[in-house]
Amino acid sequence: MSYRRVSNKTENASGYLAAIIAGFKQISHTPLASLFIVLVITFALFLATAFYILWSNVNILSGKWNESAEISLYLKKKVGLKVATDLVEKLQPNSAVAKITMIQPGEGMKGFIESIGFNTLLSSFKENPLPQVIIIQPKIKVLSKNLALEFIKELKSYPEVETVKADVDWIGRGHNLLKLWDKLSLFLLFILIANALIVICGVSYTVSQIFVIRDNAPKITLRYQFAWYGLIGSLFALLLVRLVAMLLQEQHIFLQTLDIGREMLVVLVSVFLSFFSARYIYR
Repeated sequence: MSYRRVSNKTENASGYLAAIIAGFKQISHTPLASLFIVLVITFALFLATAFYILWSNVNILSGKWNESAEISLYLKKKVGLKVATDLVEKLQPNSAVAKITMIQPGEGMKGFIESIGFNTLLSSFKENPLPQVIIIQPKIKVLSKNLALEFIKELKSYPEVETVKADVDWIGRGHNLLKLWDKLSLFLLFILIANALIVICGVSYTVSQIFVIRDNAPKITLRYQFAWYGLIGSLFALLLVRLVAMLLQEQHIFLQTLDIGREMLVVLVSVFLSFFSARYIYR
């Protein structure tokens, strides 16, 4: 393993730019070692980044659980539009409510007629038999089964409400699953991010020591060589993430990937850790 030294004259004359270029050139002089370092950094960053994307997308999709756990409030027939609207405004600030919608009798009848197809028969009703209906999409992360029962009991206590329909067991199961996912995913995300940081620092620190001992490598060149490793490894990791996302899209699985800001953060963190891990081996 040969290590080409940059002369003091060149280093002093060209400064940091010369060291950056020299550090890049040194990669080609140790191809196998460089490939190993880049692959290790790439794999560690890919695991952490891919799981972060999965975690973010599952958190976004958790809102779908709210839509699947509707609580239906059937108001008394005598309740008018103004009273129903006031009740909606009263319920809206509740911390257990994700979304609230009011269905007026005319809308409910129209949907019912279209669903069964008996337009002529049902259109003959002189008076609409359907009441005002309020649909609540609860925040499942907030509502456990016991809290859901208390919330439904509170809804039934309103004098405008005739009856309340909700699948409390479904709400309870959804709450438990989301809580379990939150705990496990945060733990795994922490482990993978910590693993990526330790791997980058460990590889940069250990291998740079070997280069110093075996090849008497110039300090400044060595630092920028490992900064290049961090840069290349992070770019490969992001490229691999995008490739996996494209393959999933072909299977009609669409994930929200990292934006430019977060991608730049991954690159900067990798470069920073690689550079300073190699730098601080010197006492």
